[in-house]
Amino acid sequence: MLVSHGLSKLVAPATFWSALGDWLDATSQSQLWPALDLLADNIVGFVRAIRWNEPFIVTLLLFYALLGYSLFRARHSVRGLSILFLLACALVAAAKPLNSLGHYHWHRFATQDYFDAQGTFAAFLYAFPLLAGAHVALWRMSMLTLRRVMRRARQRSRPTRSPAEADHHTVSAAPTNNIR
Repeated sequence: MLVSHGLSKLVAPATFWSALGDWLDATSQSQLWPALDLLADNIVGFVRAIRWNEPFIVTLLLFYALLGYSLFRARHSVRGLSILFLLACALVAAAKPLNSLGHYHWHRFATQDYFDAQGTFAAFLYAFPLLAGAHVALWRMSMLTLRRVMRRARQRSRPTRSPAEADHHTVSAAPTNNIR
């Protein structure tokens, strides 16, 4: 950014903000803002096209609520998080065949055909939440594994006592009272 304005050295904050303002002004006149407006219009159109009170959509949203609850409950279990991660990945892998099945049988469970050939609905309302859940599970598993590795490294770095030192430091069962 600074190089495009001819500033290759470290600049003062006022100059930086001035250059940033110039860049934003130039960008606003370019194609970025119209593209963002088009994106916003497409998102609003997509959201309005969905009938959110359909049993199929409500069931899908309840499934994601259940997935979120399961991720929360399994947050301390690598095994539970692994199962949820693999389940989410398997369901994402099945998105394309499920989209095709949904396209052929949509009239049985929905009032309109959400399943287009490009898979827009399957990507945004089916696969994206599953991928988000899989990422949360993977991140949490990584954190649990990192903590476990660090705990073991700390335990290994502590000095161990020899058997003679361990006997010397043991406390007797009955304390002696030498004060008379």
